[in-house]
Amino acid sequence: MNKKNLIAVCVLLLTAFAMADAQMNKNAVFGNFGGAYQLGAGLHYERVLIGGKNLHLALGAGVGQSFNKEDSKLPGGTYLPTNINVAAGLKGHYLEVGAGPTANLGMTLQEGGKMKFSPALIGGHVQVGYKFISQKKPGLYLKVYGDGLFISDTQGTGFNNIGDWFTGTIGAKMIPSAGLSVGLAF
Repeated sequence: MNKKNLIAVCVLLLTAFAMADAQMNKNAVFGNFGGAYQLGAGLHYERVLIGGKNLHLALGAGVGQSFNKEDSKLPGGTYLPTNINVAAGLKGHYLEVGAGPTANLGMTLQEGGKMKFSPALIGGHVQVGYKFISQKKPGLYLKVYGDGLFISDTQGTGFNNIGDWFTGTIGAKMIPSAGLSVGLAF
């Protein structure tokens, strides 16, 4: 695809987002079961950035606990998945595609009872699924999806090793998972 075609596609997408009806619940807080945690659960927040009832772009983040065995590809621990999603649909029913990085939040107890947090990017994930957002304010938020996890061989800490982490994530094998999210849209 040449630059002119790429620019034309970008302009068309931005125009579609700008013209979409913006009257909808733009925020959601929900519990997430499975997905980026595999055998685990977390609490998430999602915000519709642009678009509206028929087509929108949303950004989300969460924190949760995986209860996987320590020797699994995604060992048990605290994880911070983030994602950007594109959703298209009618009357609150959407097909959604999203992706984003996943971080591990290492926590250790030091002398004197102080907690040390050491977040590190460990991979990424891709989601495809169905999402329902109630048109009532506040209303039900429901999502059922398939999640593909990609765990990098190299962790990215701070701005160190980000290139190696990205290359390792792109080259990693996918670990399939399924997820369910239930919460409140407002």
